Amino acid sequence: MALLTSILFLWQVLNAQRAGYKAAIVHNVDSDELISMGSQDIDVLKKIDIPSVFIGESSAKSLKEEFTYEKGGHIVLIPEFSLPLEYYLIPFLIIVGICLILIVIFMITKFVQDRHRARRNRLQKDQLKKLPIHKFKKGKCGFLELIKQSMLASFKCCLGATEGIGAVSEY
Repeated sequence: MALLTSILFLWQVLNAQRAGYKAAIVHNVDSDELISMGSQDIDVLKKIDIPSVFIGESSAKSLKEEFTYEKGGHIVLIPEFSLPLEYYLIPFLIIVGICLILIVIFMITKFVQDRHRARRNRLQKDQLKKLPIHKFKKGKCGFLELIKQSMLASFKCCLGATEGIGAVSEY
């Protein structure tokens, strides 16, 4: 552990690295106040490869009492690694957006296909004009006459098919 004096934090960590330590614990003197160890010295930052942590004086005293060279011991520094919400939220929203766009595209193509199929099955205007028009006279039930004619035609068709004549109906 390095004492906090007039030497910059980064130089203390760099000196611990040069001495062969795998990590550096820098502690405050006469205070438990935590201070940021950040610096603007990019050249020194690039040279540091070991992890480092800053602790208050009371934490430093308890570490000195528990872990000494005579007793031996290991301290494991486990960083609290948590990604900001944006790292999860932005990709999720992108995927949801892509899915929604694909759903809309699928719905539009399905609508166009259905409209095209419906238009294809309709009769055109010139075909509608060729259809026969039946005008019924008042007082005579033309609908019943039409049903009688169609039933007679289908009956004749069935009768011919059962007798082996092999008649084919146009209906």
